[in-house]
Amino acid sequence: MEKLLWLWIILGVVVLFFLISIIYLILSNSYYKKINTKIKETLIDLDSLLAKKYEIHKNYVEQTKRHFPNEAKNYEEIESLDPPQGLVSIKEKQIISTKIDLNILLMNSFINSDDYFREKQDIIDLMNHFTETKENFESVRRIYNAYTSLYNQKIVVFPSNIIASIKKYSKKEFFESTY
Repeated sequence: MEKLLWLWIILGVVVLFFLISIIYLILSNSYYKKINTKIKETLIDLDSLLAKKYEIHKNYVEQTKRHFPNEAKNYEEIESLDPPQGLVSIKEKQIISTKIDLNILLMNSFINSDDYFREKQDIIDLMNHFTETKENFESVRRIYNAYTSLYNQKIVVFPSNIIASIKKYSKKEFFESTY
């Protein structure tokens, strides 16, 4: 009788362990899906803000070209920037974002060298709009990187790394800062 009791206890422990494992598997998979959705949403926001930065950049080029025709050689390089649509990798988006920021910095040096141009309201509005968009972009970039960090940590930490390897989840790339 005592052996039968021990057998039932062992069987109960095994069944309990199995149930806990199944629940953990379901919860972990749900977590991966949730965090992956958050990453995709912030990536869409980054794409939108990158497109906005690009449009502001185009307006900047037009304004600067009109008032500084002597700097034409600089505009060729500035204008050669491709639109951010259809970029696949985070690295490509980082490169475009960095180029836009550097080009704006270059054009700001032209603008700041001319008192008349610096005080024009449309230029001031453009500068403010770019600053606001850049701040929003950096904010969303930090959120994206936070979600990516959580996701990447979950992939390497035991026991969730077992689930990640079964589901073939791989680490995601961070979106590095422009500066």
